[in-house]
Parts: sequence; C-alpha cells; structure tokens
Amino acid sequence: MSGFDLDTVGAAVGPLQTWVLPALLGLGLA
Repeated sequence: MSGFDLDTVGAAVGPLQTWVLPALLGLGLA
C-alpha cells in the first residue's frame, strides 16, 4: 500500500473538510 499513509490522507482530508462539511450543513438546512 505504498503512497497510502497518514500524511497523504491528512493532506487530502484537510482541504476536503473545508468545503464538504459546509456543503453538508447547507444541504441539511436547505
């Protein structure tokens, strides 16, 4: 599983949370 470690996962999840969480909240409130 080369290329799949906490560093790469953290780097990918970080930016995702900045728009995924607000989007889910927006859909829930809509």
